[in-house]
Amino acid sequence: MTNLNDLLSDVEIIQQTGDTDIEINTIQYDSRNVSPGDLFVAIKGDNFDGHDFIDAAIRRRARAVVTELPPSPEALVQAGGSIPCIQVGNTRKALAHLASAYYDHSWRSMTLIGITGTNGKTSTAYLIESILKASGLRTGLLGTVAYHVGSDVLNAEWTTPESSRLHQILHSMFGEKTDAVVMEVSSHALEQYRVEGLVFRVVVFTNISQDHLDYHRSMTEYAAAKQRLFEMVDPVLGENIINGDDPMSKEMVSRNHRPVISFSAEPGKADVFPGDLQYSFNGISATLNTPNGKLNVNSTLLGQHNLQNIMAAVCVGLCLDISVSCIESGISKLAFIPGRLEPVKSGQPFTVLVDFAHTPDAIEKVIRSVRELIAGKLIVVFGCGGNRDKLKRPLMGSIAEKGADRLIITSDNPRNEDPMQIIQDTLVGVKDKKKAEVFVDRTEAIHRALSVAGESDCVLILGKGHESYQQIGSNKIPFDDRDVAHNYLMSKYNGTSPDESFLGDTKSKSTNEPIDHK
Repeated sequence: MTNLNDLLSDVEIIQQTGDTDIEINTIQYDSRNVSPGDLFVAIKGDNFDGHDFIDAAIRRRARAVVTELPPSPEALVQAGGSIPCIQVGNTRKALAHLASAYYDHSWRSMTLIGITGTNGKTSTAYLIESILKASGLRTGLLGTVAYHVGSDVLNAEWTTPESSRLHQILHSMFGEKTDAVVMEVSSHALEQYRVEGLVFRVVVFTNISQDHLDYHRSMTEYAAAKQRLFEMVDPVLGENIINGDDPMSKEMVSRNHRPVISFSAEPGKADVFPGDLQYSFNGISATLNTPNGKLNVNSTLLGQHNLQNIMAAVCVGLCLDISVSCIESGISKLAFIPGRLEPVKSGQPFTVLVDFAHTPDAIEKVIRSVRELIAGKLIVVFGCGGNRDKLKRPLMGSIAEKGADRLIITSDNPRNEDPMQIIQDTLVGVKDKKKAEVFVDRTEAIHRALSVAGESDCVLILGKGHESYQQIGSNKIPFDDRDVAHNYLMSKYNGTSPDESFLGDTKSKSTNEPIDHK
């Protein structure tokens, strides 16, 4: 148990009633999870407002309440009029500070590395993690694919978890004697103060392009949310890493005065840039020019966009004074990143790659990277997610049409929208409708692409990457692009019966995986 006054030390309080010199068990922001003795924090979510459930939390014998509004008189009477009520200006901010205190500010004992940007966060995070491990540091990771805590790999609930869960994980990392934590920080997390109060040793900006305009009202607001991370850089030791090829980079770091190190694919344009560069299906080979001298890159990752991710990770290594040999070793040891141009090799005479690209910019970069490597035709399978930014759908259709020799449009995660309507929105951007085939069923779309691929062709399956589900309505159906492709190819080229459990059967039971922001 923890004294409430100790938890409130960093919280900006407007007013409070009741005695706060009390012990509380845990912190809850979902009234359904409240047990006797808990502190309930009422936060406003996307679909529900916790203030509407203060009465329910009190009925479940919450010991105290943190709120932006005072609880109803009826609820206080029900609680005997004695329950402490702490009123604050922003309960999400308060939750972050409360959780940090509850877990003894354990994050302060670890080096925090934050990464933000529209695309490339996950790949950059995995590269940084590999470099840190090569240098002998015990490393934790929080990101879109998974959370790495010691030797455990946990399912990722969100790219950046809610602040109370975030601090719980950071505390577990501290218990595993973690030295450094690599953290993807989403615009949602910054807007919702999930990382409020944290101080980062290094912050990385990968790029920015259109995404999440269903949540942020404009690109200006989207960029402003990401810029907040650079206000959280350690004012004494912190360093900023920016993409010199992105026009928003200088704006990102304009509000702090810590050192900036830049990377660019253009020789001589930034602190870190490539020379002797070669791309192939075996990966990337390059010599990087850095402030610490030349550095050799040999990576199995594919494409121009991964060169930028590699350079970003190299910059982190340089900021943390990691040796050139350890940086080189860390890059070479990372064989692949789940769902990021991940190959499916099942005996077929052509290439199959699965990638998470689900924005116009990401699709353009991935298609361009793959196009340069193949001798045959490029067959692209993709769809757009439901209940997300509708403005990017025709843009994605247009970009895919221009880059693909053959285009197959299908469902991604339709959620609560009509899959066919999403496809129609996407087709608006496709000039030559005859070039595009439409399959609402994603399994059929993938099977179609694989059935028409010839020797030296490449099938590029975009949008879901590492995801092991498809969200239809409120249900998450087991579905993995990699398994669907593998099972079909094994059946066609190796005479092996496919495992039906991975073929996207919409009658399967839903999974317990969390709803994503994609």
